Amino acid sequence: MAASHNVAAMVASRGYLTVLGLLVLPLYLHAMGPEAFGLVALFLVLQLWFQWLDFGLAATLAREAARHRASTHQMVHIRHLSNTLERTLAAILALVGLVAYFASEAVAQRWLKVGHAPAPLVVDALRLMFACIALRLLGDL
Repeated sequence: MAASHNVAAMVASRGYLTVLGLLVLPLYLHAMGPEAFGLVALFLVLQLWFQWLDFGLAATLAREAARHRASTHQMVHIRHLSNTLERTLAAILALVGLVAYFASEAVAQRWLKVGHAPAPLVVDALRLMFACIALRLLGDL
C-alpha cells in the first residue's frame, strides 16, 4: 500500500511539474526574449551532455563506499578511489573547459544566431555555462 501510494504521488508530482512547465513556457519566452531563452535552453542541453562525461564515476564511488562502509580498514581504499576519481574527472573537465573557453567566441559568432544580444555578453554567458557545469559535475562526485 505504501509503495503504490509513493509511486502515485511521484507520478502526480511529475505530471504537475510537466503541465506547469508547459503553461509557464510562453511567459518565459515573452519576458526574456528569444535570445535569452535560447541561451537558457542551450545551458540545459549542455548540462545533459556533460552529465555523460561523468562516465558513472559518482555511481562507482557510491557503490564502493556502500560495499566497504562496515570496514574501517577499507576506508583508506575508498579515500584513494575518491581522490583518483576526482582527479580523473577534474582532468577531463579541465581539458573540455579549456577548449570551451577558447571556442566560446567562435561558437557565439558562427553557431549561435543572436540578433539583439551583444556578442561579448553571449561569449561570457557561454564561458559561465561551462564553468557552472564543471563545478556541478565535480560537486556531484
